[in-house]
Amino acid sequence: MIIMGINIKNFRSHKNTQISFNKGITTIIGQNGSGKSSIFEAMNYALYARSSSKIEDLKKRGTNQFLIGLTFEVGGNNYKVIRGRGRGGNTDRLYINNKPYAEGNGEVNNKIKEILGIDHEVFLNAIYIKQGEISNLINLRPSERKKLIGKLLGIEKYEKTWEEMGKAINEFNGKLEYIKGELKQINTIKEDIINLKEEIAHKEKELKELQSRYEHIKDLKEKKEGELKHYDEKEKKFNDLNKILTEMEHKIETLKMDIYNLKNDIEDINKYSNVLMENNEGYNRYIKIERKLKELSNEIETYKKYYDKSNKLKGMLETLENNLKGIENNLKNLNPENKDIETINKDIGNIKKELNNLDSIMEKLTELKEINNKLKEINKNKIELKNNEKYYYEYLELNEKLNELNAKLVDFGKLKEKEKSIASQIDTLKKKKEGIIKELSNFDEIESKINTENELIKDHDELMEKISNLNRLMAEKETKINQMKESIEKLKETDNKCPVCKSYIDEKKKEELLNTYYNDIEKEEQRLNKLNEKYINYGTELKELKKKLEEINRLKDKYGILKEKKENLENISRDLDSYINDLYEIRKEISKYISIEKEIEDLEKKKNDLEKHYNKYNFCVEYLKNANEKEILKSKDNILKTVGNYDRTKVNTKRRELNNVLEKLNNIVRLMNDKKNKEKELINTLKEIENIQKEAEQYIKLEQKKSGMEKEMEMYEEPYNKYKNALSVLKNYSNRYKIDIDKLENALNEILNNKNEELKILNNNKKDILEELDNLNYDETYHSKLKNDYEKIFNKLNDANNQIVEATSYLNSKEEFLQTQINNLNKLRDKEREKEQLEKYIFYLKDIRENVFSKNGFQQYLREKYIPLIQKYTNEIFKEFELPYSHIQIKNDYDIIVDELPVKTLSGGEQIAVSLALRLGIAKAVCNNLQCIILDEPTAFLDEDRRKKLLNIFRNIKTISQIFVISHHDELEQVANNIINIKKIGDDSIVNVQ
Repeated sequence: MIIMGINIKNFRSHKNTQISFNKGITTIIGQNGSGKSSIFEAMNYALYARSSSKIEDLKKRGTNQFLIGLTFEVGGNNYKVIRGRGRGGNTDRLYINNKPYAEGNGEVNNKIKEILGIDHEVFLNAIYIKQGEISNLINLRPSERKKLIGKLLGIEKYEKTWEEMGKAINEFNGKLEYIKGELKQINTIKEDIINLKEEIAHKEKELKELQSRYEHIKDLKEKKEGELKHYDEKEKKFNDLNKILTEMEHKIETLKMDIYNLKNDIEDINKYSNVLMENNEGYNRYIKIERKLKELSNEIETYKKYYDKSNKLKGMLETLENNLKGIENNLKNLNPENKDIETINKDIGNIKKELNNLDSIMEKLTELKEINNKLKEINKNKIELKNNEKYYYEYLELNEKLNELNAKLVDFGKLKEKEKSIASQIDTLKKKKEGIIKELSNFDEIESKINTENELIKDHDELMEKISNLNRLMAEKETKINQMKESIEKLKETDNKCPVCKSYIDEKKKEELLNTYYNDIEKEEQRLNKLNEKYINYGTELKELKKKLEEINRLKDKYGILKEKKENLENISRDLDSYINDLYEIRKEISKYISIEKEIEDLEKKKNDLEKHYNKYNFCVEYLKNANEKEILKSKDNILKTVGNYDRTKVNTKRRELNNVLEKLNNIVRLMNDKKNKEKELINTLKEIENIQKEAEQYIKLEQKKSGMEKEMEMYEEPYNKYKNALSVLKNYSNRYKIDIDKLENALNEILNNKNEELKILNNNKKDILEELDNLNYDETYHSKLKNDYEKIFNKLNDANNQIVEATSYLNSKEEFLQTQINNLNKLRDKEREKEQLEKYIFYLKDIRENVFSKNGFQQYLREKYIPLIQKYTNEIFKEFELPYSHIQIKNDYDIIVDELPVKTLSGGEQIAVSLALRLGIAKAVCNNLQCIILDEPTAFLDEDRRKKLLNIFRNIKTISQIFVISHHDELEQVANNIINIKKIGDDSIVNVQ
C-alpha cells in the first residue's frame, strides 16, 4: 500500500487539513500536542473505523461531525475511503479508480481487509511502529524480547486462548461436578413419587366424606334461613314505625319551640314600635343639625390652607430677621474696613496666582530630591562594583570547572539509571521467583499422585474383571436356585410323579425329594450371600479407586500449569543471575565516579557562596550602563536656578499663610452674598402674608360657628340613639321573616295560629302509630335467639367448607409437588445425558488445548515458521545500511548475534541499526508486501550519537517505498524527501508542506 493523500475535517485539533504524500521519506515535524499523531490516528480510523477514544472525543470541540478522506494505491488501483461520524449521521464509502465500490461500515471494513490483506491488529503491529519499539528490541532481555516479538507476530493471542480455554475447562468441570451432585437425588425423588401417590389416594377418600357432611349442614341452614327472613321483615317494619314515631316527636317539640319563640317576637315588636313613636321628633332634629355641620366643615376645609400657610410664613419671617442680624455682626468682625465685593475678589485673584507659583517650586524641589537619590545610587553602585570584581572572576572560573565535571557526570547519571533499572528488574524477578516457589510447594506431592495413575488404572481394570466374573457366578447361582424352586412347586402339584424323570414315587420319596431341594437351595443361597458380600466389598474398593483417579484428573490441569511454572522458574533464575552479574559490573564502574560527585559538591558550595557577589557585580554593571550621570547633573543645575533660596519648609509656611488669608476673604464674599439673598427673601415673605390675611380671618369665624352647632347637637343625641336602636331591632325581625316593618305584628299572629293547628294534627298521628306498634307483636329476644341459632349453623357450614378447601388445597399442592418431582426426574434423566456429553466435550477441549494452543503446539509452530522469515528480511534490510557486518542471527533463546558477536558489544549507533533492521524484518514477515511504514517518534529515548546514526540509516533504506517519520526533532528534516511542519495556533493544527 502507498498512501497518496488525506483530507481531515473537524477531527481532533484539525479543522480543515489537506495533505498529499509522495514516495520516499516524509517527516512530520511539530511540538508535542501540535496534532502530528492525530494525522495517523485519522488514517487508522479511515481504514478500519477503530479508535481507543469515544466519538465525542474525536470530534473537534464545538463541531457536530468529523469527516476523513484517505486515498491510497494498491496493485495499480487507486482507492479512496471516506469516513464520517457525528450528529449528521455516519458516512462509510469506498471508491476504486473514482467509481463506487462499497458502502456501509461492515461492507467497507471487509473490502479494506480484502484489498490490504491485513486486519487492524496487523496494521498496528506491522505498519505502525510505536514510540520506543526500535530501541526496545535490543535493550530487552531475551525472554522479554521473545514476548514482544510474539506480541508483534500475534502469537500472544494463542497464549491467551490457551489460558482462556483452561478457564473454560475449569468452568465446565465445575458444571460437571454440579450435575453429578444433582444426580445424587434421583433415588430420593423416585421414593417421593411413590409416597406422594399413596398420600393423594388417602386424601381423595377423606375429601369425599367431608363433602357429604357439608351437604347435610347446608340443608339445616336453608330451613333456619326461611324462619329468620320472616322475623327480619317484622324487625324492619318495627324499626320503620319507631323511626317515624321519633321523627314525629321531634316535629312536635320543634313546633312547640316555634310557637314559644313567635309569642316572644310579637311582644318585642310591640315594645320597639312604641319606642320609635316616642323618639321620632328628637331623631329628625339631630339629623338636620348633622347635615348642616357637614356643609360647614366643607367650607372650613376651603379656608384652612390659608390659615396654615399664614402661620408658617410668620415663623419663616422671624427666622429670616434673626439670620440677617447674625450675618451683619459677622461682617463687622471680618471686614472692619467695609471693603466692597469687587475689591475683595481682586485680592482673592492675586493670592491664587501666588499659590500656583509656590506649587511649581514644590514640584521642582521634589524633582531635585529624586535626582539627588539617583546620584547617591550611582555612587553606591560604583563602590559595590569595585568591591565584588574579584569574586565575579572567581565565580566564572569555578563555573567553567563545574561544566567540565558535569560533562563527566552525564555518563555517571546514565550508569545510575541503568543500575536503578537492573535493581528494579532483580526485585521484580525475586518476587516472581518467590511467588512461583510458593505456588510449587505441593508440586512434588501432586506429581507423586499423578505417577500412581497407571498402577491405579491397572488395579481398576483387574477389579472390574473380578466384578464381571463375580456377576456371572452370582447369575448362575440365582438361576440354579430359581430352577430348584420351580422343581419344588411342580413336585408339590404332581400326583406321585417325579417332575424330572416322570417315574412313580410314593409320598415318602416325595418328601425326601422336597427336603433335598430345600437343603440344596439353602446351601446355594449361603454361597450366593458370600458372593454378594464379596461384590459389596469390590464395589467399595472400586469407589475408592474411582475417587483417586478422579482426584488425579482434577490435578492434571493444575500439574500442567505448575510444570510450566517450574520451567519458567529456571528461566527466571538464569535471568536473575545474569542481572546480578550486570549489577556488579555497573557498580564497579559507578565507584570510579564517586570522587567526582564529592568534588562537584564542594565546588557547588563555593559557587553558591560566590553567587550573590557575582549577581551583585552583574547588577551594578547593568545599572551603571543604563544610568546617564552627566544628564542627571545638568538637570540638577537647571532646577537649582529655578528654586533659588526656597526649601520645602519655606514653601509650606508661605502656602499656609496665603491659604488663611484666602479663606477669610472667601468667607466675607459668602456672607455678603447671603445678606443680599436674605433681605430679598424677607420682602417676599411680608408680601405673601399680606395677600392671604382675609382668608385666614374667615377660617377663625367659621370654626367658632361650628363649635356652637356641635353643642346644640349634643342635646338631641339620646333620642337619636334610642330611635336608631329600636329601628335596628325591627329591621332584624323584618329581614328574618322577610316582611315589611309596618306589617310585622299582624303577619306573625297569623303564623302563630297556623302552627297551633299543625300541632293538633301531629298529636293525633302519633296515637295511630303507637296502636300499630302494639298490634305488630315483635319479640326482640326471640329474634336474637333465631340469629344465634342461624349463625351457629352458618359457622358449621363454613368450617365444613374450609375443611374441604383445605383438603382440596392440600391435594392440589401434593399433586403439583408430584408433577414437580416427575418433571425433576425427567430433568435429571436429561442431566444424565448432559453429563455424558460434558465429559466427552471436556475431553475434546483438553485435547485441543494441549495439542493446538499450548506453547508446544501452534505457538511453537508459528515461531518456527516466522523466525527464519524474520531473520531473512532483517538481513536483507541490514545489508542496505552499509555497515562492516554481514549477518544477524536470532538464536533459539531469542538472543541477538551479529557476525557471531553479542549485540551488546556493538557501538550505540550499530545497535540501533540492528534494532531497526530487526523491527522492519518483523513488519515484512507479518505483511510480506510491505511498501509503507509509519515510525512514531523513532528517536525517542536515544542519545545524540544514536539519533545521528539513525538518520544515516534512514537514507540507505531502499526496500520500503514509503516511510513516514513523526518527530519533534528538527534534525530529521535532513533525511526527508518531503517535510510537513505542524503548529498549534489556538485550538487548531496548521499544516505547512515544504
